[in-house]
Amino acid sequence: ACHRLGQEQKALQVFETMVSNFLTPDALSYHIAILQLVKERSDNAAQLLYREVTRRRLCPAWITGKTSICVTGLNDELAAIATHIFLEEVSKTLVLRNLRITISAESLVDSPHDKAIKKKLTKLISREYGLRPDLLPAGEIWINRLEVKKWKGKMEPRKRKIRKSETALDFSWKAPEELESD
Repeated sequence: ACHRLGQEQKALQVFETMVSNFLTPDALSYHIAILQLVKERSDNAAQLLYREVTRRRLCPAWITGKTSICVTGLNDELAAIATHIFLEEVSKTLVLRNLRITISAESLVDSPHDKAIKKKLTKLISREYGLRPDLLPAGEIWINRLEVKKWKGKMEPRKRKIRKSETALDFSWKAPEELESD
């Protein structure tokens, strides 16, 4: 409830209270706490919680690499939070490669459920991070490396090619009256 109201810090406090009172948080509580820790740049604590939630088998391991995650087996809400965590982590690193979010690995065509998750995650990615994902491969969402570069501010404006005729004009002789007006 705290997460939905935008009170992530309060959600983390509730999570810590649950743990200190020997209550077992659910997968959603773990993921919200991980997200908040990632935002606070407490990466070691976030990694420990991720290992714990997967060790307890509350959810499948969804981190498949530095540039890819697999949300297969996660419900819609966990998939959205996992995507948040993934993009927050990527935003802090120097990784400037294609990003991949796998939704379903087995099919050549998206099922109605996969299409719904894809639509939800795409909306989240573009609304909250300003990225334009590619939905072309079935069961996956791709974010092109050029889009990642632009997002991270690493993209330099493309320089216009200078033609030989333009450089020739620079070296050509100018009349004396043109030189005085310059």
